Amino acid sequence: MRLWALDPYSGQFSDPKDIKLGAKRDYTCMAFSDNGELLIVGTASSDFQAVNLRAREPKAIGTPTKACVSGNGVRALLVPPRASTSDPVVVVCGGGDGSVTVFEMNTDDGTKASDDPNTWIDVSGADLGSGNAVVALSLVADGCEVVAATGKGFIYRIQVEAGYRVKGGDGTLLVCENHFGAVTAVGYDARNSERFATASADGTLRIWDANDYTVKMAVVVKEGGPGNRPLCLAYSEDISALLSGWEDGKIRAYEVETGEHLWTIENATTKVKTGKPGHVTALLMSNNLRFVICGGQDGDVRVWEMRTRELVSHLKEHTNSVTDLALFDDDVHAISCSRDRSFLCWDLRQEKRVSNHTQRMGGINAVALSKDQTQVMTVGQEKKITYWDLRETAPVQQVHKAHDGEAVCIAVSNNGDFFATGGTDQAVMLWDYASGACLASGVGHSGCVHQLKFSPDDRQLVSVGNDGCVFVWNVYAADGEGKQ
Repeated sequence: MRLWALDPYSGQFSDPKDIKLGAKRDYTCMAFSDNGELLIVGTASSDFQAVNLRAREPKAIGTPTKACVSGNGVRALLVPPRASTSDPVVVVCGGGDGSVTVFEMNTDDGTKASDDPNTWIDVSGADLGSGNAVVALSLVADGCEVVAATGKGFIYRIQVEAGYRVKGGDGTLLVCENHFGAVTAVGYDARNSERFATASADGTLRIWDANDYTVKMAVVVKEGGPGNRPLCLAYSEDISALLSGWEDGKIRAYEVETGEHLWTIENATTKVKTGKPGHVTALLMSNNLRFVICGGQDGDVRVWEMRTRELVSHLKEHTNSVTDLALFDDDVHAISCSRDRSFLCWDLRQEKRVSNHTQRMGGINAVALSKDQTQVMTVGQEKKITYWDLRETAPVQQVHKAHDGEAVCIAVSNNGDFFATGGTDQAVMLWDYASGACLASGVGHSGCVHQLKFSPDDRQLVSVGNDGCVFVWNVYAADGEGKQ
């Protein structure tokens, strides 16, 4: 450990002093006492050490104090301020085992520590769940609550009493929960703007309430190993099913209220060369909810009967991964796009390709249909937004350099007036459909925007990205009288 002096006027650091703490440790976190005389240091060995900074030469006090019985290290520290110098120093430790423990210094005046190895006394604590490592702690301004954040995306409010002792009973309240891995997909039920679903690389699926943004249902999927990720989803409350496509080649369905596993389609996609399951890269339910379409890693498009989970059609013409799917209202014609630079229109009833459109450069990442279903829009590596007419070979309109980076996703509003795009430049863009003019740019994501969807009433746009965030944007449009 090294202690530095800071010049507050110049901002320069100087006079570094190494602090010898005795036993070798990996240090994970630090916190100063309110008077700056003590430095509390957490370690990967699940203990913490106090350092006396008031001495001429900073030195450790006593022996390290065990903070987490089951290990996984001390991940977060908090030293609350004292009402008076006569009050003992209190340290709140957040452990890698999900524990929050309050320690009190056992001294006469609360400022000096003896050589007794039992200097710190465990006075109270809370358990936030095994494996739910506490990674941050903060004290609420009134001093009555400690806020704890965990590595699995949960935030808790922990009520504390005099001396910052944790209040028993129902003193621990879950404030919110979030994904802690990249969010790969988002979807709305076709007729309900009150809820939307997300899938994340952390192996979880969630259904959110769009009114207060609380989680109504969460599923943790452990099948397929820790590296197995969901890449796409489809959501319908009419059949009470949340469908998800996974890297292990399976389509899994869960009940939307309870999270109960309903069924699984094994080997939904297959690698051509090996015959082994490939990634399910795109997923779409039919409008009549009788079948589901999936796209695969090796360019295959498959149609499955929903009730029996039997394969209805296998369409294979793409030479690279299928990135997105779109379905016409008649449930007969579908569009698939791919990294092979093309999008294909299929007649599902006759199981044949109707048309093939290929752009000059770069793969296509996403496809969308216009409201009247006369035009197709694509985005991809070209950084352009391209309008297509299925009856014509060449594009009918293009928006050049729509994003500074690769355009990854596109969604058309349900009224057909707008569309939105997202990309590797971390921006969410709102466009006028007819003119292709940019209406607004949403900044907030700190990673690639993977997917976005309009709510059925078009009042909100939800975007998800590699940063693990779910952004909900309010969409306002002026009518003919200028009203919002």
